[in-house]
Amino acid sequence: METSTITMPIPSYSSLNSWTTIVRSVSAFDAACILAALGTFVKVLRAVRQRRNMTQLQGPPRTSVIYGVSNDLALSTDPSAMYERWAEEYGVVYKIPSVLGQTVIVLCDPKAIAHFYARETWTYVLTPLSSMFVERLVS
Repeated sequence: METSTITMPIPSYSSLNSWTTIVRSVSAFDAACILAALGTFVKVLRAVRQRRNMTQLQGPPRTSVIYGVSNDLALSTDPSAMYERWAEEYGVVYKIPSVLGQTVIVLCDPKAIAHFYARETWTYVLTPLSSMFVERLVS
């Protein structure tokens, strides 16, 4: 009866040591760069997906990098006239650049405003007390 032996290679300590050396060669700066690149990629991907799914609104151009058009509104003698002019130029729904790169969406259509507040229950809560206050204020 013939017996056959099978030999399996056993990894030596030197090959294991070279593998850990490769892993340890990544410095903290390299890891930070990789995380920054990954974060930037995720932000760009989200922005592209968001722009593809949303209607692009028109609006006035940004007049200041820091203040947007907020400074123009504050210095204007009649800010409501600026909003009305923008509504005539850009439509009843438009966006205006605000402070530090933020964007404010302006609704000028009463039906659109009613629809928004019918769906948005977090910021608009009409309590009985505020309802009574508005009723007394208007009448």
